[in-house]
Amino acid sequence: MVVTNKFQRGETVPIYAEHKDWDNEYQDPSTSIKVTVTNPKAVVKVTAEAMEKLEKGKYVYYYNSAADDETEDWKYVVISIDGSGDSARTTETHGAFILR
Repeated sequence: MVVTNKFQRGETVPIYAEHKDWDNEYQDPSTSIKVTVTNPKAVVKVTAEAMEKLEKGKYVYYYNSAADDETEDWKYVVISIDGSGDSARTTETHGAFILR
């Protein structure tokens, strides 16, 4: 995974996510879309927090990094679930950013 998003410790890190339907059109999932953030030592810093809706199918979560947060590669996973039961569609997106 190539990480291109670099931030200084203490900065707010925006984490963006999209949700699309089977026809690749933007749509909002029937349940909330959530993000989990882990630091370079694999310690979970944010657990399944709801993301803020920007517009149909597009979301953001602002991670407020601390001045003493670990440096290097941080990882996040965004999970959204649309529908329920056997017809539910789960979308999982992985990403990363660097704190310096």
